[in-house]
Order: sequence, then structure tokens, then C-alpha cells
Amino acid sequence: MSEGAGLGPLAAIAEGRGEAIVVVGADLRVCRWSEAAVRLLGWTEGEVLGRPVRPLVRPDLDEDSWAAACARLTEVAASVDVVPFRRKDGGEGLAELAMTALHDAEGRPAGLVLLLSDVTARVEAEQSLTDAQGLLETSMRASKTTSFEWDAAAGTLRYDPRFHRWPEVPEVLHGSLDSMLPKLASPEGETLTRDIMQGLTEGTATFSFEHRRPSLDGAGPWVRVAGQVLERGEGGEPRRICGTVTDITEAKELQARASSAERTASLATLAAGMSHEINNPLAVLIANVYVVSEALVRAPDAARAAWARAGGEGLDALVEGLRDARTAANRIRDIVASLRAFAGRAFPSRVRCDVDAALAVAYEVARNAIPERAHVRTALPELPEVAIDEASLVHVFAGLLTNAGQAGGPSGCKVEVTGARAGEGSVVVVVTDSGRGMSRETLARVFDPFFTTRPLGLGRGLGLCACLGIVRSAGGDLEIKSTEGVGTEVRVRLPVVRAAAAVGSPG
Repeated sequence: MSEGAGLGPLAAIAEGRGEAIVVVGADLRVCRWSEAAVRLLGWTEGEVLGRPVRPLVRPDLDEDSWAAACARLTEVAASVDVVPFRRKDGGEGLAELAMTALHDAEGRPAGLVLLLSDVTARVEAEQSLTDAQGLLETSMRASKTTSFEWDAAAGTLRYDPRFHRWPEVPEVLHGSLDSMLPKLASPEGETLTRDIMQGLTEGTATFSFEHRRPSLDGAGPWVRVAGQVLERGEGGEPRRICGTVTDITEAKELQARASSAERTASLATLAAGMSHEINNPLAVLIANVYVVSEALVRAPDAARAAWARAGGEGLDALVEGLRDARTAANRIRDIVASLRAFAGRAFPSRVRCDVDAALAVAYEVARNAIPERAHVRTALPELPEVAIDEASLVHVFAGLLTNAGQAGGPSGCKVEVTGARAGEGSVVVVVTDSGRGMSRETLARVFDPFFTTRPLGLGRGLGLCACLGIVRSAGGDLEIKSTEGVGTEVRVRLPVVRAAAAVGSPG
């Protein structure tokens, strides 16, 4: 074992590092057992000398696997693995095991030198770090968050693209922070950057802001950027900043929908109050106009002659004027009825209604208002009856078909009506058009009473809000999605007759 003679200095170094040394002969039995091996494994040198080494250092391997591992050393000369070990007292751990082959003067295998280092704590720490990193990555993925780091010395801004990739921004930006932030911010990025830089220079340790990122179509995601200064220069200027960027688009949209719902509820309350206050005097006005006009129509010839002798205009002209007033009053009544429907005060009767039949009637009602070039296609499957009266559903469908047909202007557009079951309790009818679509601003106000995009005098702005009120009064809902330049989709959900009892009657 000529190579074993040079282990003295190496043994001292290994002992100094706390590494256990085990030397075995060609028969793979222990012939040397260092003090560090006693401390690591618990057996004294006297207890292990002459014993096979495998059960002491590789209890996880059977004889064949151990023989194969030793045979490989004749080819690679050395190997390093992390292996489990078992102490004399039954305790277990993990060790880094380095094995080197020894040879005699003629080059024949003469034994092995084994170095063992206890790495149990290190491996557990690494596993904990891996678990924590995995949990962090999962959390960041779920929250749509990515991290960034700005290094003033290197002049770079790096961010993690794994969970939130923005193709228009490279993974590493070069330059000063105030030149790079506008690339990650919205068009107002320069002002935003100036305010942030001023605050950081004046000693602010953290910053946070929300903005809409730019994109190719001009409507990028909403993000929240939060950062903290980790290192400053001698003059107090920020030298290193770390932070996160979180996609909050969904939260912003939910907030906008909640705000829209709150505004709609407020408008509904206002509409209910207005319709109630207008309805009472309006009923008196209509009744009196009717009574007076009918009395004038039935006036005897003597009364007409006396009226003419007194210099009054012809009674027929007065009757015609009263009829015009009555027509105007009836129009006001219709507007009030629409307001009441929007406010949910004009509840439709909940009777059986065939969706396909109501759609057919609605098309006949709306056909004259739809441009000739508009192509309307219906593809309704067999649907169960819904819990709403036919007149109310015809009103809703006619309004939606009219809007869809006119969405393309004089040049026309494609309109498609489809439907499907939505679970056991309701059906959904979808009206889609390929018209001009609506902007975000228009879509946000589409249910507002008296809001219309039509020219003055061509629309009262009550059609959609009345449809919404009718559908909700029946226990359903109405949703609109629209993209400017692409088209609009309106989804009407209504309860089926079998589920009508669960809806309840209006009070």
C-alpha cells in the first residue's frame, strides 16, 4: 500500500476540516479509522478494525451495488456522492462521501481511502431554501408578480420574465434609472420618473405606484410597481433598488365593474323616484286632456255656433291641438315606463314564454328598423320555456336586434343570435354583431339612462337600460362585451320555468 504512506499530511488536513478518514484494504475491510470517523459514526477504531466497510459507510447499498461502485473506481480513480449514513446509536444523517482508489507499486488495486463530511444541516438548509423558493415562485405566479433589480454601478435594470413576459421590453435594460423607468411605464412615465427620483434622492426608502403599461394596441395591462432602496452612494443617491411589478388588470376591471354596478344602482334609485313623481301628475294631465277633447268633439252645433260668434277659433283646431298634447303626454308616459323598467319597478309577469317564438315576433317588430344590408341569422337550439311574459321578452329582443342591425351603419353588418342551456336553472341567448363596436368609455355608460350615441332626435337612450331592468326583474341578467372596430356581444340570461319558484315574486 505504497500510496497510503503519503496520507499523513493529507490526514492532518482532513482532520482539521472535520472530515472523517476511513482506509480499507484490498479485501474492503477497515484498516484505519480516524478520530473524526469516531465522532461522526460513533464506533471506535477497535470496534471496526477488520470489519467490512460497507455496512459502516454505505448501509443503503447491497453487496452487488457496493462491488460495482468500487469497481468503477478503477476507471475514474475517484468519486464523490452525497449518501445516507447510520450512527452507532441509530441516528441517521447525510454525508458527502469521496472515495479514492489505492494501488501498490505494480499498479494493482490495494484498497480505498474514504473521506466523509457531515452535510445533513447543509442539505436540509438547501432543501428548505428550495421549498421556500418554490413557494415564492408559486405565489408570484398566482399573483402575477415579477421582480426587478436596478444596479447603478453596472447601469442595468433586470427583471424576472418567467411569470410576466413583456415582449416589447428586453430582459435587461442599460442606462440610468431615470432613462429606463419611462420604458417600463405609461406615456406619463417621464413625469412619474421625475417624481420617483426626486423622492428617492431626498431620502425616501420605498416607492409604489400604479399605471397602465404601453402595448402595441395602446391598451396594455395595469401594473403596480413597488420598490425599496437597498444601497445609497456617499451623496445619498440611490445605488441599488429592488422591487416587484404586479399585474393588477383583473383587479382594476373588477373595481370598474363594481363602480359601474354601484352607479347603475344609484341611477335606478333616481329613476324610480323620478318616475313616481312624474307619473301621478302625468296621469291627471292625460285624463283631463282626454275629457276636454272628447267634450269638444261631442259639443252640439249651437255651442259651436256660439263659440264662433264670440270670435273663438274653430273647435276642430282646438280638438286637434288637444290630441297633439295627448300624443306628447303618452310619449312621456312611455319614457316613464322605460325608467320604471330600468329601476326594476315594472315587473314583467312571470309566465311561460317560448324563446324561439318571442324571437320571431321581435324580428318582425324590428325588421323595418334594421338596414337592408344587415344580415340576421338565428341559430337557436331547442330551449326550455323561460319565466317571463312574451311581451316583455319581445321588447328586449326587438331592442337588441335593432341595435345590432344598426351597428354597421348603412353598409350593414352580420348579426347572429345563438342560445344554450346555462346549467339546470337558466338559458342564455347571445346576440352578436360585426359592427363598429364600442370604445371603453362608451361601454362604461351603455346602461346609463338617456345616454345614446345616435344623432339628436333619433334615440332617447332608454333602450338598453329598459332591457336591463326587464331582464333583471325576471330574475335574469344582461351583459355586454364590445371591442371597437370588431363588434359587440350581448348575453341575456333568463331563468327557466322550472326554476321560477326559486326566483321568487317581486314585492
